[in-house]
Amino acid sequence: MSQGNRDGKHTARERTAAMQAAQARRERQRRQLITAVVAVVVILAVVGVGVWIKVAQRNSSTAAFVAPTGAVVDPYVNAQTHTNDATSILYGSPDAKVTMTVFEDVRCPFCDIFELGARDVYKKYVDAGEVKVYFHLVKLIDENDNSAGGNATGSRNGGSALACAQNAGLFDEYHDVLYDNQPDETTDPWSSAAALITLAKKVPGLDTPTFESCVNKVTYGGFVDQNWADFNTLKLDGTPTVEINGTALSNTQLFSSSSTAGVTATTTSDGEGANTTAVNAALQAAVTTAYGSSTPTPWASASSSATASATSTASSS
Repeated sequence: MSQGNRDGKHTARERTAAMQAAQARRERQRRQLITAVVAVVVILAVVGVGVWIKVAQRNSSTAAFVAPTGAVVDPYVNAQTHTNDATSILYGSPDAKVTMTVFEDVRCPFCDIFELGARDVYKKYVDAGEVKVYFHLVKLIDENDNSAGGNATGSRNGGSALACAQNAGLFDEYHDVLYDNQPDETTDPWSSAAALITLAKKVPGLDTPTFESCVNKVTYGGFVDQNWADFNTLKLDGTPTVEINGTALSNTQLFSSSSTAGVTATTTSDGEGANTTAVNAALQAAVTTAYGSSTPTPWASASSSATASATSTASSS
């Protein structure tokens, strides 16, 4: 073989090797590019899902804060939260000298025990103009259910519906209806707006298109969310939390030993688990301090009042 042929074959082999090396480089670069693109897509997908989850969580659990008509700032709560938000629904005269602050969940069985048993007590002081109640609506049962993997919304929806009733001037009436018809804690029928609207038919004048729209839209979900945030800021132990002029009543003052042992609120008899004697004593003590020791209990009989008035008139004549 001539030197020229040998040189030609050597050159050809080098050229072929160079081409193969270049092809290998291109293939390696292609694989690297594909790997990089896939990695970027995966990262973007993960970030996107994370953002979507956060947005979904924010939309489902936290909405814009909107207060219902007549909502007020609770001075005892605001002194600790410093939000200056009107997070409470006022029941009673704003001029009453004694304040009762109540954190409640409409699905909470112990709230039901308290309300069914003690509402007639505090309402008499409210009717007498001596006590005003600041109601704070929270979603404790929803949160407990959801932390266990559930998807509960009845506490939030029910609280929002109560705020809708406040707009109609029928908060107290609907408040009583909800507690009179509270479902078992293990169920969540009030996640349905229809169930809450059906109960509104028990309150004359409440079942209106305006109320239905308000309930369907969960207009005051953010109102409940803010109260729940305040509940956690205050590090409260549970619902109901009842304070008189900023001092919380103990479980012993709120409930009988039988109810604290585990009574579930499903019937009106559960109201018997409330310690009405202790609740009354705490309210009367606060009223006496605020108005003077001569202040009678607000439910002094009309006949006694009439007798006292007649005696006073006779003496003056």
